Amino acid sequence: MLFAFAAMMAEIAISILIGGELNSERIDYATAVKMTFGSRWLNGIGEGILKTLAIFGVAIFAAILGGIIAAAAGRGSAGSTGLLVLFTVLFILIIVAAFLYCLLRLYFALTAVAIQDLGPIEAFKKSWFLVGGHWWRTLGILIVFFLLSGFAISVITVPVTFGSMWGEYKELFTALGQSGGHMDPSQLRHLQTGMGHLIGIGSGLSSVLSLLLTPAFTVVMYFDLRARHDDFPAESTPMTSEVPVTTL
Repeated sequence: MLFAFAAMMAEIAISILIGGELNSERIDYATAVKMTFGSRWLNGIGEGILKTLAIFGVAIFAAILGGIIAAAAGRGSAGSTGLLVLFTVLFILIIVAAFLYCLLRLYFALTAVAIQDLGPIEAFKKSWFLVGGHWWRTLGILIVFFLLSGFAISVITVPVTFGSMWGEYKELFTALGQSGGHMDPSQLRHLQTGMGHLIGIGSGLSSVLSLLLTPAFTVVMYFDLRARHDDFPAESTPMTSEVPVTTL
């Protein structure tokens, strides 16, 4: 929970910095933090809570539906049970498709909170509006981005993880060679325990890199969608209107 909160705060702050650059505003790190701890962090929490409730709502609905089907299948004949299961599978596929559709339409809600200081409901409306008419394009771009960024991050983190665990691997291979491939279980557990915090180094680095890349890309897409919808007013309010900006 604490990590999720910290990640959300960092994502908002990074989005503010990137948004300032795209909006031709000079926003330093201190100002971005001040803006994050203004009203944006509360709106971000509200956005996260509403999105989580929606996800749990769908999961609960699916569980209830599964229970009803199981009860009905236990009482019906073989033919009626087969039709019921087929209908249910199709219905669940429709629910999943609708859920994914809505999830992508609301993908930019937190970005709207960071860039335009919108409340949770307004942010959902803004994201829904911007993705409208560009759903497939947005989906394709996001898939390509996550594939490329995942590959780039793995290129960095895999060598770091392997390098940090080299001593453990060396000890493991030495023990395997000395025992002829039959290690003592207690020794193996000891080596596995020692690898835990070393694996955490690679995982932590991967999380940090993802946290830096994802908001930057999302903000660029957010501005692109706003431009496609002509969503920039003639006289827009600067992002830094609520706090003084330090001139570098």
